[in-house]
Amino acid sequence: MQAHTIRLNPNDEIARQLNQQDQKPVYVEANGVRYRLVRETPAIKLTDDLTDYDPGQAQAALKASAGAFRTVDVEALKRDIWEAREQDSPGRPA
Repeated sequence: MQAHTIRLNPNDEIARQLNQQDQKPVYVEANGVRYRLVRETPAIKLTDDLTDYDPGQAQAALKASAGAFRTVDVEALKRDIWEAREQDSPGRPA
């Protein structure tokens, strides 16, 4: 899927919201469908384009994340995930 860029006027409400310092996601609703807009950063590239994929960088990221969940109560996490899956979401019933 090819990405499509829509250029906004700096005075548009969406552009003003995206330029806020807190960098929280901005939600846009169109025709009853909700979209989440987030700022693209060099560290987190949100794209389907894999032409510059670096397997070494991916492996380094996986190694760096090792142990990130070591203090997490695994059973509580599983329970939370299952409970969240049972909840209705806008446009997606459980």
